[in-house]
Formats: sequence, C-alpha cells, structure tokens
Amino acid sequence: MKKRALAALAIGLGGLATSYGQGLLSIGNTTEDFDTDIPLTWTITGNLGYDDNPETAPNGEEDEAWYVQAGIGARYAGGSRVTRHSLGASFSLLWYDRNLQPGNDDLFYNARFSYTIVHKPSRRLTLSNNFYVTYEIEPDADIGATRSRRTDQYFYGYDRFAVSYAWTRRFSTVTSVLLTGIFYDDESVEDRYSLGFGQEFRYLWTRVTTLVGEYRFLYTDFDESERDYADHFLLVGADHAFSRVMRGTIRVGAQFRDGDDIGSRTSPFVEASLIHLINEGFSIRVFGRYGFEDSELGSYEFRESFRAGFSTSYEFTPRLVGSAGLQFIHSEFQDSVIPGVSDADEDYFGIYLGLSYLVYSNVRLNAGWSYSDLDSDRDFSDGFSRDYDRNKVYLGVSATF
Repeated sequence: MKKRALAALAIGLGGLATSYGQGLLSIGNTTEDFDTDIPLTWTITGNLGYDDNPETAPNGEEDEAWYVQAGIGARYAGGSRVTRHSLGASFSLLWYDRNLQPGNDDLFYNARFSYTIVHKPSRRLTLSNNFYVTYEIEPDADIGATRSRRTDQYFYGYDRFAVSYAWTRRFSTVTSVLLTGIFYDDESVEDRYSLGFGQEFRYLWTRVTTLVGEYRFLYTDFDESERDYADHFLLVGADHAFSRVMRGTIRVGAQFRDGDDIGSRTSPFVEASLIHLINEGFSIRVFGRYGFEDSELGSYEFRESFRAGFSTSYEFTPRLVGSAGLQFIHSEFQDSVIPGVSDADEDYFGIYLGLSYLVYSNVRLNAGWSYSDLDSDRDFSDGFSRDYDRNKVYLGVSATF
C-alpha cells in the first residue's frame, strides 16, 4: 500500500495535469515512480474569489477585484505491466468583475493537458514520453519559464522522449530528447523554443543508491530578439532511496552558455529533490535548482537564479485535507546591453494554503489563500517599478464523478 501511495505522490502532487515531467517538478521523477492506478474521473469546480492586485501592479498602484472561476478536469492512470498510461486535463473560465489590461479583458481561459506513457518491451528496455501543454494567464514559478509578473496569456509546451537500457544488472543508460517552448499572446521578446538532448550513465552502487553521470545540451531560439544561445551541462549525482517511502536525487556540475550576441559564460549548476511519504495521509516534496535562466528582462544578457519549492498535503481526518506550498526565487541579472545600467537582483516569494472538506460522497468544499511578493532593485528611467505584492482568497465547491 505504501509503495502505491508513494507512486501516487510522485505523479499527483499539485495535480496530475501539472506535476509530472515538466519544469522544476520533473526533477527526480523516474519511470519507476509511475506505478499506480487511477480510474478515469471527472471533476467539476466552481470558485468565488477576491484578488487585491490582479495586474501585479507596482506597490501603491494596486486595484482589487472579485472573480469567478468555473472549470472541468479529468484524471486517469492505468494500463498493463508492459505499458502504463497517465492522463490529466483541465479547462476553466476566469472572469473578473472589471476589465484588466492588456486589451481591457475581463475573461480569461485556462487549459492544461498532460500525457505520460511508459512502455517496457523487455526487462532491459524502457521507452517513455512525457508531454505537457498549457494555455493560461497566471505566472507559474514551478515550471521555471514564465515571467514573474502577470502580463498576458501564454502558451507553454513540454515534451520529453527517453530510452532507458540496462546493459548489465548494475549499469544502464538513459538517452532523451527534449522540446519545450513558451509564447505570449502579445508577441513578447521572451517568446522562445528550446531543443535539447541528454545522456545519462547510471551505475547501481548499492541496492538503494544509483550513481549518475550526465551530459545535457540545450539550444534556445528567441522569436523577437538576438539572444539565441546553446547550453552544455556536465553533471554528476546520485539517486538514493532513504527508505521505502523517502527518495532523493541530486545533480551538481557546470553549465556552459554560449551565444553569438551574448558571448560565453560558465555557471555552477545544481538541482535536487526529495519526496517523502511520512504516512498515508501526510506527504512532502522539496525541490530546487541553481544555474543560468532566460533573462525575462531583455536588456540583460545573463541571469543566474536559485529556485526552491516545497509542497505538502496532510489528511487531518478522512474528510478534511489540507495542502500548503512555498516558492522562493533569487535572480541576479548581469551584463546590461544599455550603457550605464548596472546589474540587478530580484527576490520572489510565494506561499499558498488550502483546505478541502468532503461534505458528501463526491462533493467537496474548498478554500484557499495565496500570497506572492516580488522585490527588485532594478531602476527604470521612466520610474516604473517591478515590485509588487498580491493576495488571493477563494471559496468553492467541486464534484467528482
């Protein structure tokens, strides 16, 4: 039972449609985690909420608004011992009681879809593909690609195909191809796609520890700027099972970035995660990453960032379930293309708390609160500030079929 619960945690923390095989939340996930059955279920939700800064306006310029959100979602995981499938999908409408910029819109659309397949044609060979796509309005710090401030609806996609082969009982390799991209409705200078390749060499050192050497290559092409670059990663690390219900992973090494217009630079690179199922009703996930990222501010050529996240869920009673999470991002923007503009630092902090109470066999009452804060020392000549803070609260109901 605990093995299945741990597998469900690895796939389902934060929602099946958002957590498996993309962005920061993919750190530490392996095909061995994909070992649970979820029948096809449909969930209908409706929320009424209050947002004190929906446009993430600078401090002192906030303008609050009420909002209504309604949506439908589906989840499924199953298959056979040879082929496993996982599916998550959701669609919702988000309406504010006043027009919001850009475009004086008050109605927004949020759609997400993920599909994972793991196929084992033999004991040695494993084929897997993780696909995720979303169209939404809110920044998502967990995927490590969106802007820190809410600006416009965006499309984000991720697809990773991997081939794992066990050459001996102890030695195996994983070869992967990655395609990802993000595009905003307003044709932002941050619109880009990336194509990558990865090669892992894995050695089973003990029954609970696997040593890993890894090379990654990633090429990124921007639509509206000349900041195209290539990244090379040389990494070593380990995957370790502390117990049947606690797993960790770490990769450390160097990231080499090279571009025709931005030059070359090297940064340390670290990523790590920890998944712990304390008991069947209490789960924790921690993850983090340090290295180069895309600038977000087009006037800078380099950005080094440290990202860390924490999420947990706790079953107070069979009817009452709580969830919580923290996010922190520290970014250093370097080498401005504008003469006289100095380097800049930014800190982002986010927190959320949620409660869900089962009032009937398939009906839940839901409540939540989230807070986000961006603190930047970047000074703009027109006096614009990137600093903001934002609170959101909501009450709602959901029904699962």
